[in-house]
Amino acid sequence: MTILPGCTATSVNRISFGTDVLISHRAFLQGAGEIRFGSKIMVGPGAMFITTSHDIHTRLSSSSPISVEDGVWVGAGATILPGVTLGAGCVVAAGALVNRDVPAGSVVGGVPARALSSASCNVKNILYFESPAWCGQF
Repeated sequence: MTILPGCTATSVNRISFGTDVLISHRAFLQGAGEIRFGSKIMVGPGAMFITTSHDIHTRLSSSSPISVEDGVWVGAGATILPGVTLGAGCVVAAGALVNRDVPAGSVVGGVPARALSSASCNVKNILYFESPAWCGQF
């Protein structure tokens, strides 16, 4: 697991990571409702994982877990809201607001996020950090 400078996390005891996970600069992880990261995951700069929300009428807060399955990419500035599961191998475009589950192998983007296409990637063969583009990033 690699967490780059500027990342902020709360309730860190409720955040779990698989292997080969990169959390980029200025990401925010709100662990109150629990965040479970699988393996071979990349999270772009400024992405946010928000596990707590408020009822619009009572203003009471509630938390729900976020699950990020193996091989997921989350683009820069994307926001993942409470209770969402990001299916294996899916891609979340930069700036997307994800308020519902994303099926495995799909590409979503927009506000709110909607399906854009599918991603055909063999998650087991991903070698993110062997790319020359990553040299000198750490």
